[in-house]
Amino acid sequence: MHTQNETIKIEKNGKVFLILPNKKFKPSRCIGYIRNRTFHTLKKDNHLFRQFNAFGLNYKFLSEGEKFFDYIEIEYNFGKLITTRRYYLANGSFKHYQQNDLEKQIFLPLELYGMERALSWEKEQSKKQREAITSKNTYVIQHSMF
Repeated sequence: MHTQNETIKIEKNGKVFLILPNKKFKPSRCIGYIRNRTFHTLKKDNHLFRQFNAFGLNYKFLSEGEKFFDYIEIEYNFGKLITTRRYYLANGSFKHYQQNDLEKQIFLPLELYGMERALSWEKEQSKKQREAITSKNTYVIQHSMF
């Protein structure tokens, strides 16, 4: 998938560790924890990627995390940024720090957080998917009548 051989380790207590074997400084670090199908993490001002006004999360963890969590909660400036995993993946932007031996990350701008926004988007996506399936089935039924 990319140059860094990262490993994601989820312990029984829910702590999530990112292991970057090629990185010299902090090759293993705790990136948060999972409780009740929600990934929790803490971000500070120095984690904010100013170009996107966004926080980054590990792309591999998010894309492969479906069986572990559905929601994301980022504690930042004494508040919480909340969204869904699917919304984050669909609406985030990529950045890969190859020169610094870091992993591929996906960034979601601060203004796109909010559970109401994410759930509304997911509902709309489900509706579109159902309409596409219905449309496809209708086409097949109509086509087979002739």
